[in-house]
Amino acid sequence: MPYSLKVISKSYRSELGQLTNVIDTLLNQPRCYDNNIFIEGCFLRLIVIWESFIEEYFLSCMCKAMSRNKTIIKPKT
Repeated sequence: MPYSLKVISKSYRSELGQLTNVIDTLLNQPRCYDNNIFIEGCFLRLIVIWESFIEEYFLSCMCKAMSRNKTIIKPKT
Protein backbone atom coordinates (compact mmCIF):
# COMPACT_ATOMS: atom_id res chain seq x y z
CA MET A 1 0.00 0.00 0.00
CA PRO A 2 1.58 3.31 -1.04
CA TYR A 3 1.82 6.31 1.23
CA SER A 4 -0.50 9.19 0.47
CA LEU A 5 1.19 12.50 -0.27
CA LYS A 6 -2.14 14.21 0.44
CA VAL A 7 -1.60 13.98 4.21
CA ILE A 8 1.87 15.53 3.96
CA SER A 9 0.64 18.29 1.66
CA LYS A 10 -2.41 19.05 3.82
CA SER A 11 -0.30 19.30 6.99
CA TYR A 12 2.21 21.61 5.27
CA ARG A 13 -0.51 23.90 3.91
CA SER A 14 -2.24 24.04 7.29
CA GLU A 15 0.91 25.09 9.16
CA LEU A 16 1.82 27.53 6.40
CA GLY A 17 -1.62 29.13 6.65
CA GLN A 18 -1.34 29.52 10.42
CA LEU A 19 2.07 31.17 10.17
CA THR A 20 0.86 33.47 7.40
CA ASN A 21 -2.04 34.58 9.60
CA VAL A 22 0.33 35.32 12.50
CA ILE A 23 2.67 37.33 10.26
CA ASP A 24 -0.23 39.28 8.71
CA THR A 25 -1.58 40.12 12.16
CA LEU A 26 1.83 41.29 13.38
CA LEU A 27 2.44 43.39 10.28
CA ASN A 28 -0.80 45.31 10.89
CA GLN A 29 0.26 46.27 14.41
CA PRO A 30 2.55 49.19 15.26
CA ARG A 31 6.21 48.37 14.70
CA CYS A 32 8.16 47.38 17.76
CA TYR A 33 11.07 45.14 18.67
CA ASP A 34 8.84 42.32 19.96
CA ASN A 35 6.84 42.17 16.73
CA ASN A 36 10.02 42.00 14.69
CA ILE A 37 11.29 39.11 16.82
CA PHE A 38 7.99 37.23 16.34
CA ILE A 39 8.05 37.81 12.59
CA GLU A 40 11.64 36.56 12.37
CA GLY A 41 10.67 33.52 14.44
CA CYS A 42 7.75 32.80 12.11
CA PHE A 43 10.07 33.09 9.11
CA LEU A 44 12.50 30.59 10.64
CA ARG A 45 9.59 28.27 11.47
CA LEU A 46 8.47 28.56 7.85
CA ILE A 47 11.89 27.37 6.69
CA VAL A 48 11.78 24.42 9.12
CA ILE A 49 8.28 23.47 7.92
CA TRP A 50 9.44 23.64 4.28
CA GLU A 51 12.47 21.45 5.02
CA SER A 52 10.28 18.95 6.84
CA PHE A 53 7.81 18.89 3.96
CA ILE A 54 10.56 18.24 1.42
CA GLU A 55 12.05 15.50 3.63
CA GLU A 56 8.69 13.76 4.14
CA TYR A 57 7.84 14.08 0.45
CA PHE A 58 11.21 12.67 -0.61
CA LEU A 59 11.03 9.76 1.84
CA SER A 60 7.47 8.97 0.81
CA CYS A 61 8.48 8.91 -2.84
CA MET A 62 11.44 6.69 -2.05
CA CYS A 63 9.18 4.14 -0.36
CA LYS A 64 6.25 4.37 -2.79
CA ALA A 65 3.61 7.06 -2.74
CA MET A 66 0.36 8.08 -4.37
CA SER A 67 0.03 11.63 -5.67
CA ARG A 68 -3.16 13.72 -5.52
CA ASN A 69 -4.13 12.63 -9.02
CA LYS A 70 -3.77 8.97 -7.94
CA THR A 71 -0.47 8.41 -9.76
CA ILE A 72 1.76 5.88 -8.03
CA ILE A 73 5.28 7.21 -7.44
CA LYS A 74 7.88 4.56 -6.73
CA PRO A 75 11.64 4.20 -6.96
CA LYS A 76 13.02 2.93 -10.23
CA THR A 77 14.58 -0.49 -9.80
